[in-house]
Amino acid sequence: MLGMGLQGATLGIVGLGQIGEAMARRGAAFGMDILYSAHSDKDTSRIGGNVRRVDNAELIASSDVVSLH
Repeated sequence: MLGMGLQGATLGIVGLGQIGEAMARRGAAFGMDILYSAHSDKDTSRIGGNVRRVDNAELIASSDVVSLH
């Protein structure tokens, strides 16, 4: 039985505080694209990879995996 591969999948993160950012770094290390929703823009330079801010509706519609923080 094989699971879903993470490379190229999209990780959606609701809340990009300290824990959400740590999750984003781990997702980026697996080659995932990162979408996040937050009240304001965040400095995503420490995360690396493809990271962008979207609204909740787009995050849910476009993500393969969603993580709530």
